[in-house]
Formats: sequence, C-alpha cells, structure tokens
Amino acid sequence: MEVVSLLQEAFSLCNQKLIEMVDNVPILQIDMVWCYLMLRDISWLSVAGVHLAKAREGLERSHGKEASRLRLLQKGRYPEIALHLRLELLEGVVAYHSGQIEKSRKSLTSAQAKFLQLQIPDEALSLLLSMGYKERDAKRALRMNNQVVESAVDFLVEEKEKKARQREDDIRRRKEIISLSENIISKAMEK
Repeated sequence: MEVVSLLQEAFSLCNQKLIEMVDNVPILQIDMVWCYLMLRDISWLSVAGVHLAKAREGLERSHGKEASRLRLLQKGRYPEIALHLRLELLEGVVAYHSGQIEKSRKSLTSAQAKFLQLQIPDEALSLLLSMGYKERDAKRALRMNNQVVESAVDFLVEEKEKKARQREDDIRRRKEIISLSENIISKAMEK
C-alpha cells in the first residue's frame, strides 16, 4: 500500500494535462482499491468509491466511453477487457458495501459478462495449438478477438509480422550506429 501511495503522490506532481492523456493513473486508482479490498478493512470504502470514480473518469477519457476509442485504435479488439472487468468488479463490491444494491448488481452483472468473454473455449484453443501457436499467444489472441478463431489467427500473423519488422529495424539501426561509430573513429584517427 505504501508503494501505491507513493506512486499516487508522484503522479500528482506531474503536469495534469499530460496525466489526463494516459491510463496509468486510472490503473493506479484501481490498484489502490484492490489493495483496500485485500486489507479487508471496510473503513476504506468511502475513499475507495472516490478512487473508482476517478478511475472510471480517467479510463473513459483515455479509452472512450465503453472503450470505444480503444477498440477503434485496436481494429475492434478489446485488449483492456480485464482492466475494465477489475474496475466493474470493484465498483460492484464497493456499491454493495455502501448499500447501493442496484448499482452493485449492475456493475457485477457487467463484470460477469466481461469475465465470460475472457473464458477460452477448448475447441478454439486446440485449433490454434494444432496450428503451431504457443498456448499463451493463442489465449491472448482469442481473448483480444472475442473468441473468433479467424480473427485470432489474423492477429497472430500481424504480431509475427510486427516482430519481424522490429527485428529488421533493430538490425538496420545497429548497422547505422556501427557505421557512424566507425566514421567518427576514422576521422578522429586522421587528425
């Protein structure tokens, strides 16, 4: 909890306009409430509600309402579904303990729907594994693509191509740095 509090203090010292453009602070807010939950101290509920409200506001600002901006940028994929699941789960728990039963029910129902989206059907996983993909990669691809095997395969192919391009770029940069270094050394030796 101390580390999380120090992080919150560090973020408070940053430029607020810059902070509003990233989702790190909302994630920190969610982590703080998770710590409160793990402490099992109900006295933190009022503070937890404030942190969750700030987290939701921050995520909606950076990800869009219902993660619409994030999905648009990610070609319809939903890579942050687990984060939104955690937020709604915590909102449900805090609302329940605050006596807001209907709000709690709504949040927990939405969290349950997101949890079900994260469950991987055995058939889909087996199919990707039989294609030679690693289990971890296959699960991630299926989760990000709403369990649609074809979309998951497209995602895996895109990821492989990105890694190959990154390796090529790294090799090219290394060669440029070596060439530049050699030029500098040879010029220095000429003097």
